[in-house]
Amino acid sequence: MIRLRGLSVQLFLFIILPLTLLLAAIAIGGVSLHQRAMRQMVGERDERTTRAAAAAMEEQLQRRAAAVANLALHAVHVPPATALSDSISFSGDFTTLAILSPEGEVQAADDPEWWQQVVDSQGRSIRSDAFTPVFPDPRTGEPIALVTAATEDGTMAVGAFDPTDIARDALSRVVRPGDYTIVYLIAPDGTLLYQTGHTESAAHDTPIVDHPGVAEALRGEIGTTFLDTGSDEHVVSFTPVAPVGWALVME
Repeated sequence: MIRLRGLSVQLFLFIILPLTLLLAAIAIGGVSLHQRAMRQMVGERDERTTRAAAAAMEEQLQRRAAAVANLALHAVHVPPATALSDSISFSGDFTTLAILSPEGEVQAADDPEWWQQVVDSQGRSIRSDAFTPVFPDPRTGEPIALVTAATEDGTMAVGAFDPTDIARDALSRVVRPGDYTIVYLIAPDGTLLYQTGHTESAAHDTPIVDHPGVAEALRGEIGTTFLDTGSDEHVVSFTPVAPVGWALVME
C-alpha cells in the first residue's frame, strides 16, 4: 500500500502536474495570442475605415474647389451677377457664394452683407486658389471655411462652406446610431469641427488637441494607437484630411 501511494504521488508530481501546467500555459498563451491578433485586426480595420472617410472628405473638398474655379472662369465672360446666378447647379454645396474684385470689393454675392463682414474680418486670409483656415461665422459663430479661385485679372470667386456638412456626409456611412465609435474632426488650430458617436464615451478632461492621434494627424501622420481607459481599451485610428490639414480621429 505504501509503495502504491508513493507511486501515485510520483505520477502526480512528475507526470500529471507538469502536463496540467503545460496545458494551462498553452491555453493562456493561446488566449493571449488571440487577443493580440484581434487587437491588430481591429486596429487595421479602423485605420482603413478612417482613411476611406478622409478620402471621401477630400473628394468633397476638391469638388468644391473645382466648382469655384468654374465660377471664376465663367465670370471672365459674363457680368459677375450673371455668373453668380448661373451657379445654381452647384450652389447647394456652399453656404453662400461671391465674386470679389482684385481689390477685395464684393462685386456680386447672394448675401452681400455677410460677405462684407467676412471681407472686413478675413481679407488677408482670402487668397487666390486656396482654402482658408476655419473661422467663426460672423452671424452664428459656428466654424466656416472658404475656397477661392482667381482669374488672370485678379477677380476672385469665393465659396463659403460648412465643414460639418462635409463631415456629416462622409461619416454617415461609417458611424451608425448606437455604435460605440466616436469620430472627431479637428482644425489645425485645435477647433473641434465635428464630433459624432457615443457621447457618453466622448467626455474628456483634457483639450481635444491632447487626445491620442490628434497631434499625429495634424502633423500629417497616419496610424493607429491604443488608449487604456482603465475598464477597457479603445482603438484610436487617425489620418489627416488634405488639402486643409484637418485631423480625422476615430476612437
